Amino acid sequence: MSTRSQAMLMLAGLLCAQGCGGDTGGQAPLPDHGTVKSPDLGQVSPDGGGGPPLPLPPPPDGMATGTATCGAVLGCLQEKQCKPGDATCANACLATGTAAAQQTFGALSSCTEKAMASACASCKTSPQTEACVSCLETSCQSSYTACGLTQTCAQAADCAMKCGPNDKTCAGACMSKATPTAGLRLMNLQTCMQSSLSGSCKASCSDPMSVSCQSCVKPACASQAQACGLTPK
Repeated sequence: MSTRSQAMLMLAGLLCAQGCGGDTGGQAPLPDHGTVKSPDLGQVSPDGGGGPPLPLPPPPDGMATGTATCGAVLGCLQEKQCKPGDATCANACLATGTAAAQQTFGALSSCTEKAMASACASCKTSPQTEACVSCLETSCQSSYTACGLTQTCAQAADCAMKCGPNDKTCAGACMSKATPTAGLRLMNLQTCMQSSLSGSCKASCSDPMSVSCQSCVKPACASQAQACGLTPK
């Protein structure tokens, strides 16, 4: 089992400690920790995976349309890790969206570009920070809402937990509904768990379902879990 998959096995423990309604895989709860089961959310990308949408070049006239929502178009950009100015990559994702989705995403991209040129200038050098995504959410809240990015970190995690093992399409659909701040916080939690599983907790985690593994990893990532709303403050 990959370290990334092991990390996502633990998210449900944090969720169910709060009282989640998803499948817990029949595992008995651990004291103060809960049970474990959750799908892989995929790689954390430098320009996606919860960060702000990249400013995009204008789409060409007569662009093809598909059936994807605005949020799904954003998810495509993050999954493909499209870089600023990469029109080929960006347009391939935009073409999957409906005409309405393309228009809504265009408005969102325009808003974030303007914000990054003024109030959110720090995003140019530090896009994967909470300061950046929080600034963009404040500046472009109505555009994010119109794009369907409204779920909290805990809501996105609960949604992804119900996906099948390694079903990245399902997990991606859950992530495409999260606000930028929510997506970043969930990815920060995943990154912390991955780091712990391959580092300080490796000796305790030959079995990621074991009490010894959970007892090591969960406290190590307590601040990230709390930021995601998965543990009591």
